[in-house]
Amino acid sequence: MSEDQIKIGQLLVRAGVVSDGQMNQRVDLARQLGLPLGQILLQSKDIGRDQLLSAIQVQSLVLEGLISLDTAVEIIRRIYKTGATIDDALSKEGIAKQHLTHRLGELLVASGYLSEEGLAWALLTAGEIGVPLGHVLIQTGVVVPDIVGLALTTQRQIRMKAISVDEAIDRLKNYHPTASAS
Repeated sequence: MSEDQIKIGQLLVRAGVVSDGQMNQRVDLARQLGLPLGQILLQSKDIGRDQLLSAIQVQSLVLEGLISLDTAVEIIRRIYKTGATIDDALSKEGIAKQHLTHRLGELLVASGYLSEEGLAWALLTAGEIGVPLGHVLIQTGVVVPDIVGLALTTQRQIRMKAISVDEAIDRLKNYHPTASAS
């Protein structure tokens, strides 16, 4: 599987968090029960909640092309084996935290439209069904389309260096949709 399609289970197996056999069992169980794989991994105590959330963030960095699969594997190994935080593990690989702060989910969390728990759930869901995070947030009603659209626009502006992360967060926080005429 290519880096732009890596699934969380495959990433955890490559990092040595769980064996291939264990992952196959967990995936089968998740399908049978209709539950997200992450929930099964947590209930089976294969991985801790913070480790899983960090692995999901690392997976997103790979999917966005910000880090290589090999780097992601090393970061997840470090988090799992040493208990390092994601920030520490990224730093050890020479990656600055800024890579995380311009992502859609992080912008929505920082501006108060989404909780960390909501982001974790939406990332898992997006990864499992293979659709973008914004689609999951809109389709499930977690974040309204206008806010997702504005967050995506500010995300592009950050990447183009037209605005700072703080300016993007301020725009999101200060956004007041106009009432639509009925």
